[in-house]
Amino acid sequence: PAESRAENPTAASNLKAEAAALLEKILKQQVRLENDGVRIWGQEALKTSYPEALALLAKANENFDRQNFGPATDGFRTTLALFDQLAAGKDERFRTAMDAGAASLRALNSADATRYFQLALALHPGDDGAAAGLRRAANLPRVTALMNEGKRQETSGGLDAALKAYREAAVLDKEFGEARENAERVRAQIIERDYRKSISRALAALDREKYREAALALNDARKLHPSAPEIRD
Repeated sequence: PAESRAENPTAASNLKAEAAALLEKILKQQVRLENDGVRIWGQEALKTSYPEALALLAKANENFDRQNFGPATDGFRTTLALFDQLAAGKDERFRTAMDAGAASLRALNSADATRYFQLALALHPGDDGAAAGLRRAANLPRVTALMNEGKRQETSGGLDAALKAYREAAVLDKEFGEARENAERVRAQIIERDYRKSISRALAALDREKYREAALALNDARKLHPSAPEIRD
């Protein structure tokens, strides 16, 4: 290799200059990427990754130091293309992270959801959707515990406690539809239960000729089911 460089010093000089110019561009792009958080969001491969680009850069630098300017130039050119690809792929990475975070929330996986939404925020700092996703991920363990408590209470007949747990879960995560749906279903069961109790009290009072007591019980029933046929008249 030393002999071939000596045989064509002009070509070697041109390659060295080209390699040096490419390296200058690479270093400027690298500073921009580093300031943009590439060490956080560029770790995983999406067409390329930051570690892959750095490994290629290290090899090209090694060739440059050994005055292998042809391979060094090729390596620098490819590295620059990878750096440009990383910079251009931020929006795609953001969408991928947001989709993965949402899927993790649906799977009730707080750790993965947290990781993906943190990644999304590293790509787009201050994004409202990513910040909301991160809050949901933080609340997920408590929401899951409340949902489990609600289901346990509902199964054992503790409707009031179940409703309380489902409502707390719905307040913590307003986008968690299951909590809201469960709360609505249990509330309907409680209304039906209390309505039947009021009707039973009214009938028992009538049997004892306690008409005022019966009227109060029927009034309670009417508040719960205004259009029920038993109390329409």
